[in-house]
Amino acid sequence: MLTTLDEHNFYTAQQDKQYTVVQGLYKKVFGPVTKPHHDQLKDDAPIVSGLCEWAVTHRRTGSHRWLVVAELLKKRQTALLDGGPGKKAKKDEYIFQDILFKYLNESAPTWTVNDEDRIQFKNMIILFGELVRSMFSYEKYLKKLISRGDLPMRLSKMNLAPNQQDFSLLCKELHTLPRHIQYVLSLPLTDTHKEELKQRAHLLFGSTGVQAPLPMEFTNTFNTLKTALLNLGAMNSAPYATLQQLSSTIERFKILPPVYKCMITQRLMDPILPAVPPAGTTPKLGSSPIILPTVSQVELMYFLMELSGDVRSMMTLSMDMMNRFAGLKKFVTVPLDIYLCITAVLKKYQTCLLISERDTEFVFDALSRLTEKDSPVSAAEKCILVYRQELHKASPKLSNNREEPNSPKYSSSKKQRLKAIPSNISPHSDTFKDSISNPRHVNIMEMSDKIGKDETAGQSFVSTVIVEVCSGYNKHKLPDLVKLCAELTTQHNYLEAIWISAINCPQQCGELPDGTDWWRMLSLFVIQLLRYQCFSLWWLIYYVILPYLYKYSEYKWPTNCHVAYLMIALFTQIEYPETEHVDDSIISHSAFRHLDADRRALKPLRFATMLKLLIRNSTVDQEIPPSHKHLKPMAVLKRICSQTWVPELCLSTPEKLVSINYLADKEITPHNAQLLLHLICNPQSTDMPSTDPTELVGNIIKVYTLNLVT
Repeated sequence: MLTTLDEHNFYTAQQDKQYTVVQGLYKKVFGPVTKPHHDQLKDDAPIVSGLCEWAVTHRRTGSHRWLVVAELLKKRQTALLDGGPGKKAKKDEYIFQDILFKYLNESAPTWTVNDEDRIQFKNMIILFGELVRSMFSYEKYLKKLISRGDLPMRLSKMNLAPNQQDFSLLCKELHTLPRHIQYVLSLPLTDTHKEELKQRAHLLFGSTGVQAPLPMEFTNTFNTLKTALLNLGAMNSAPYATLQQLSSTIERFKILPPVYKCMITQRLMDPILPAVPPAGTTPKLGSSPIILPTVSQVELMYFLMELSGDVRSMMTLSMDMMNRFAGLKKFVTVPLDIYLCITAVLKKYQTCLLISERDTEFVFDALSRLTEKDSPVSAAEKCILVYRQELHKASPKLSNNREEPNSPKYSSSKKQRLKAIPSNISPHSDTFKDSISNPRHVNIMEMSDKIGKDETAGQSFVSTVIVEVCSGYNKHKLPDLVKLCAELTTQHNYLEAIWISAINCPQQCGELPDGTDWWRMLSLFVIQLLRYQCFSLWWLIYYVILPYLYKYSEYKWPTNCHVAYLMIALFTQIEYPETEHVDDSIISHSAFRHLDADRRALKPLRFATMLKLLIRNSTVDQEIPPSHKHLKPMAVLKRICSQTWVPELCLSTPEKLVSINYLADKEITPHNAQLLLHLICNPQSTDMPSTDPTELVGNIIKVYTLNLVT
């Protein structure tokens, strides 16, 4: 079963067009129901336990695992209730209650001082947050614990009542509590579980109130975040000023137990949509004005949900906003930037979206209404149309029953344009300097006419932008500059090749600052351009990174070493950018979600080529200052391979990875090939592996075996 789960492609259902992503998997995991449901459950018990283990283990990645397991069990529960010989079960019966209780009682992870255990505990809490919706009764769970005597008034005896100021003490002492006390305290319940919340409060804290008491730390954190959200929606509010004040609150939010993080994010969804009419209602004359959420509000909500691992709430918020916005077209224009935030989430968590056929169709139709034209007229429309095409290819129902979105005209001659990437471009000039300094007030049509009439003007524009960004561009104006660049690139296709040329050799654009600080600024700017499809991640690899790696031995420090920093920025920034203030990271999140999705969509063997060249270059003796040793090929390789998504991508086709064209070719030594395979298979390793080939291969086999049996 584990092999079936590991080899299944959750990113697309195209491999079997007659099934959805989960339907095809269901038929492989569960057989037909051939016995009465009580007897069938005995056969299903080890499968259910195995699914739970797969969903929570730290040796697997992917936020889709919890939703996949919940959907598989839901389908199996329906099949057991409806089919099979013998007496039918009651429709409201929780078929898997006893099996899931046994899993919690015997093998589910607990919260300890070990980081791996904590990761698995958080995964388990999220999984049961899904199961508690229709397959696991929290009420029955409490009753069984009471009958077994597993719920002493432990917390009351420890004098850790939740209304105390020092709630952090409870968080610190969680690992000392018995298994089921941890679960009862941590299993996520929403405000719809009022009776369950009441029972939990009474059992653990002796409270008899209608509503469960909430810790002071929870209340303070929630109120601060709610105030920040409301301020971000104010007309005269400066987003950066508001977000900069949240650093300490975000840190407090991070240390809250998973259950309280989820409660906060679910309750914060209401403040950002109070003035948007619910779906299916029409605003009436004289009613309250429609106030749309701002991009900053939406980004902050997504930011908090990602910190809590609450993917379900992210998808729910996305669907709710799209549903509400659909009926407002006649009354108000919804900024496309909000849809860009939404599509960034849907793109990153597409494996979760594809689980639901209905949700996938809804998203496709909602985005279709935004891009009805054959050719997009804005950069945002371009991004939305590209994502619609990706979604159409990934969903079997859409690809079988819906017409494929028209390919945008801007991509019709992509190969021809990129083959003509200029080796040299015109340097920066003062022509566009004022426009770049104040991008929000630029007349885009006038600038577009200049760039459209003269390709040299386009080259000069790109060069001027690169020089300004590397020279310390105002970070508050950077989003507007990125939009200006994206709009002009959408209207003039040839700029795609100019960007690649400028990124490959920024020095040709003009005089750059001394030192290496500009490498970071350029890398973050490139990631922002990727968000708007100004070029693809593969273009950067093929036209910038690979040529640098092939000619690495010819360079002397610091020639083209900005490419090494670019690699680190592109392939090691998993969640959030390394920024000085929380406002930078929150504002930039959509770009990094797009980047994360683009990395996972790379073809594994193309990506492996880059890794192979890195390890080949690790033997090249190049003088690099001690302060920049992190840019040496082996250091860059180790940082990239330490990311959890790398083995998931590379090991998706292990037989090709070790073929004669890749790790078994003559470009790298057998030892380096073994070393690279070790780094890919063991991403969390911080120590250099042994140089002894026998020991090295043994370690690889050991890690691989652990991954199989866990």
